[in-house]
Amino acid sequence: LAQSNLISKSESINQLIDERLVQFAFQPIVDLSDGSTYGYEALMRSKLKEFSSPIEILAVAASQSKLYQIEQMTFELVLDWMAKNSPKVLEKKIFINSIAGYFLSGKEITAIKTDFPDLVKNIVIELLEGISDDENAFIKKTTAMRRDLGLQIAIDDYGSGHSNEFRLLGLNPDIVKIDRSFICDLHLSHDKQTLLSNVLSFCQSKNIKVLAEGVETPEELRCVVQLGFDFAQGYYFARPNFEPKAIEPEKLDFLQQLNDQHGSRIREAGLRGAR
Repeated sequence: LAQSNLISKSESINQLIDERLVQFAFQPIVDLSDGSTYGYEALMRSKLKEFSSPIEILAVAASQSKLYQIEQMTFELVLDWMAKNSPKVLEKKIFINSIAGYFLSGKEITAIKTDFPDLVKNIVIELLEGISDDENAFIKKTTAMRRDLGLQIAIDDYGSGHSNEFRLLGLNPDIVKIDRSFICDLHLSHDKQTLLSNVLSFCQSKNIKVLAEGVETPEELRCVVQLGFDFAQGYYFARPNFEPKAIEPEKLDFLQQLNDQHGSRIREAGLRGAR
């Protein structure tokens, strides 16, 4: 964003943080092995017209040294939502975006364990792409938080930034989310398929699950199933919604057909549960 734009929105970012003027839309993450909804990613949406996207919120917050406040607010509001909607989400994972280098303090982590003991196990911390000031310290702190809270870690937008490989090796995350740029028209690019096959082989050897971000077409879904991805997320299955919704049956029927073609079958019980 232009410097003048960042300055003009400095008061708005303070209002957004102080009054908690954000809400979260939830996009389902589908388990490709059985069609069940593995979880939902919580995506920030501003209630102020001054901010058109989460990227803009983060850019203005960074210019005002307010990223830590954004991190605090995000966890507070998503955890409150989880507590109020626990019967709806049941045992589904909730992916919370976290800003590299701006983790909660030890005191706040202890408070989460105390206030939300039954929800912590359902949290997946999704590390936004971007390098921290001290990547080694960041990895050490992330590993400690995973151990202390007993939650899962996901690397977001893998392949879009320079720090991804180092972070993958250092963190040994539970889930790697492959950036949409690799998934777009994947079925048309042999080079993309070869590259992702290598990433999948490495992750499988380390027991790391791999998620395809931004799956928008049946052709892209067919290709990620053929390659052996574990999870998928994108407009093909559902757009983000303020109230989590079930996947349309015909979308799951197509996934079942793909799995049947590749020697796997969606379990009927799992399919019923997803619907």
